[in-house]
Amino acid sequence: MEGLLVPHPQVRDVVRRYAIELVLATDMKQHFAFNSMFNNKTPALLACINSSLEGATPPSLSRAPSKPLVEQSSPQSPGAALPATKSGAVAGPVQGILDDDLRLITLQMVLKVSDLGHLAHARDVHRRWVQLLEEELFRQGDQELAAGLPVSPLMDRTKAGVTRSQAGFYSLVCLPQLMAFTTVFPGCSPMLDQARDNLVMWLEEGEAKQQGEASPAGALSHSPTVDGCTLGYLTHAFHF
Repeated sequence: MEGLLVPHPQVRDVVRRYAIELVLATDMKQHFAFNSMFNNKTPALLACINSSLEGATPPSLSRAPSKPLVEQSSPQSPGAALPATKSGAVAGPVQGILDDDLRLITLQMVLKVSDLGHLAHARDVHRRWVQLLEEELFRQGDQELAAGLPVSPLMDRTKAGVTRSQAGFYSLVCLPQLMAFTTVFPGCSPMLDQARDNLVMWLEEGEAKQQGEASPAGALSHSPTVDGCTLGYLTHAFHF
């Protein structure tokens, strides 16, 4: 934070708080709780967007300043105050129509979607990212094995890795998040469409692998979807 070229300590405090809140929102342990909270806020977010398009400000989101955040000195307005909301965020033109809570949860969702961004890339790009992730995890598993430690889930080269769990991850984590996001921001719907296409790819590959690995009795050696235990590990241990 010392490197930020922000002259006012109070503004740095606001930037610091936002940075912390945004990073913490990417913790996959809180993924499902956060998505639920975002869905609960969706009506308010849509109301704000619609009001903005109509050129009106919702009465409940008054932008009247409560108290000065800092005294801003400049040749144009020496000593002019930057108003702040009750939570400490700077008011004024940069605030727009959202109140502080809605603005923060929107930024958090944008960062979470970015954190899972490769899931909505074209098939070849997405596949390459998953392969790189799988190799990274396998290398950690190699080091755990060499150190005499238990090998963590999805890190054992002799077993199925994350390339075999993508269908479940898409269905339970990725698609619900993108559906919630594009409900508020429909212009981002191409991301959801591509993610669905990628899910089809993994389902098709999983079905082909199952057929190739089926025993004479018809039993399958691996499942292409993620089980509950592995999903729990994925959602609190990794950022995809």
